[in-house]
Formats: sequence, C-alpha cells, structure tokens
Amino acid sequence: MDAKDAFMGMSFPEWQVDGIMELYHYIDNDSDLTNEKTHLGDIEVIAGEKPLSMEAWVQQNAAGFA
Repeated sequence: MDAKDAFMGMSFPEWQVDGIMELYHYIDNDSDLTNEKTHLGDIEVIAGEKPLSMEAWVQQNAAGFA
C-alpha cells in the first residue's frame, strides 16, 4: 500500500490510483496484456510495417526539405 499512499499523497484521485496500481500489478506479474512476447519491434507492432532506417527515411523525404 505504500505506492498507493504515495500517489494519494500527491492528490491523484483514488480511481486513477487504482488504475495505476492495476497496471503495475499486470506488469509485475508478467501479464501478456502489458508484456507482449513478440519478435517484432514496437514500431512494427503499432504501424503494421517495418520501420525505415534513418537513411531510407531521409532519401524518401528529401524533397520536402528542399
């Protein structure tokens, strides 16, 4: 309860503190909800495609900076 008390002491509303504590619980317990086991990087998971290298991005967008 120390963490919850600390958040409550910083004037977080209790409903929000309860949500934060629930999230920490999932993280601590290695839940699939918060600790997805994937070979993909975050960008690929979010965007659905492989990220570009910086060099490829610059080449692809160079005209916009001319």
